[in-house]
Amino acid sequence: MKHKQLFILLLIICPTLLPAQSLKELKALRKEKRVARNEVSNKIDSLTKVIQSYPGWKTGFSGVFGMDFTGSRNWFANAIETNDTRAYSTSFNAFANYDRKKLFSRNNVNAVLQVQRVKNININDDTGEEETTTKLISTASNFSISSLNGYKYSEEFSISLEMGYQTGILNFEEDEGKVVSIFNDPGQLTASIGGSWSPNNNLVFSVHPLGAQWNFPTEDYSSSIGARISGIYNNTFFDFLGWATDLRVFIAYLGDESQDYTAGDLSTWDWTNTFTISDLIGGIGVGFTLGLRRNKQLAFNKNIIEEAGQLQMYYALGLSYAIGG
Repeated sequence: MKHKQLFILLLIICPTLLPAQSLKELKALRKEKRVARNEVSNKIDSLTKVIQSYPGWKTGFSGVFGMDFTGSRNWFANAIETNDTRAYSTSFNAFANYDRKKLFSRNNVNAVLQVQRVKNININDDTGEEETTTKLISTASNFSISSLNGYKYSEEFSISLEMGYQTGILNFEEDEGKVVSIFNDPGQLTASIGGSWSPNNNLVFSVHPLGAQWNFPTEDYSSSIGARISGIYNNTFFDFLGWATDLRVFIAYLGDESQDYTAGDLSTWDWTNTFTISDLIGGIGVGFTLGLRRNKQLAFNKNIIEEAGQLQMYYALGLSYAIGG
């Protein structure tokens, strides 16, 4: 009888011990796999750094698609009590960089287009029926291209020449709903020469004391000679967070007496930032683009006098993608 009771007790205890032992083994195996994965990841990172250090052409393409839905109905605190809006934005950045022992070239193209579809719902005072009007409004439109080329007289310092062009893309007439090209209206072309500092593959900082900026159309905008300062930085942190930033500053030496512009009125700066969290699902991630600008002459041309020196901004949040690198 005692042997039978002991046998039954073992049958009860053993199944509870086996899973615990098996779970311990699985955890140990998982630890081994994680160590192996980290070793492979480190090897991949090392190979990537070696590939990036090789001279020659490197190209890449990234972008952000954003969409926003908002609306209200009988919300009397708004200027328009009842409305629906749909905002769409797209931005992309492409680069082609060339690096040799004595020569380098960094070329960049950036574009952004934001469109907002606004639907207003009003009550007709005579008939009492709802009337709907729809408008397309462009909230941001920008296209810029730049090329920085240099001759290295050391590993970090070089003599460099830069050219850049910036303009709008499309605009939407609020009343007629027509798409209008605003290419080169206004437009801005800048050329400069000076020196550049590049301590690593991710950063290039340039100071060009000899430069000129031409603004178009010439009958509406003034041009000037001046200095060009620019900084380009592109890096990835924690293996998933990317940051690309591009700063362009033009300091005018002269004003335009015919337009009553001072040198400060013709000085400008633009700063574009793109943040991406990469490869969440099938190579698609989340991206955020932020553009900042100070350009008094653009504000003056639109008869915005008091707020001319204020910061101009656009931003977009949405799905991101990247190719190359």
